[in-house]
Amino acid sequence: FTSQVKKMLSHAPTWRALKLGCGIMVLQQLSGINTVMYYAANIYEMSGFDESTAVWLSGFTALAQVAGVVLSIYFIERMGRRLLVLS
Repeated sequence: FTSQVKKMLSHAPTWRALKLGCGIMVLQQLSGINTVMYYAANIYEMSGFDESTAVWLSGFTALAQVAGVVLSIYFIERMGRRLLVLS
């Protein structure tokens, strides 16, 4: 197993793809969106909404995120990953 992993990582295109993928994941974590989504209801409550409305708004925020992911997947598949990454 380890010899296959070493062979795979010594292949330049695979190594570049791995670095790019890990870099994108790091940027996502550093953007803080996970924290915002986790505390969305609290953020809405601090903005002056009552608890019930804050929970509903938090749900709609999550739904908007899902819609954004679905649209992103659609456009990525339609336009091609390589074109989007290189542009």
